[in-house]
Amino acid sequence: MSRTIKLGDTASIPGSLQYGRFEALVHPTGHTEFFPVILAQGIEDGPCLWLTAGIHGPEHTGPAVLYRLLTQDLVSKM
Repeated sequence: MSRTIKLGDTASIPGSLQYGRFEALVHPTGHTEFFPVILAQGIEDGPCLWLTAGIHGPEHTGPAVLYRLLTQDLVSKM
């Protein structure tokens, strides 16, 4: 039985990719800082892996790699 994973405004669905955001903080000006979230959950139960990228603002390669790695084809095979 697959378990639902929730992060920010996003909840996982077995065999799919879900996109959303995790709101980190609200500035006094009203602007909200957030982190983009992608939840990729396979159909079968198994181990969980957390990947983080883009920790240093101008480094764009890490997030680009994650967007190419996390595909519908990947979760369909898990």
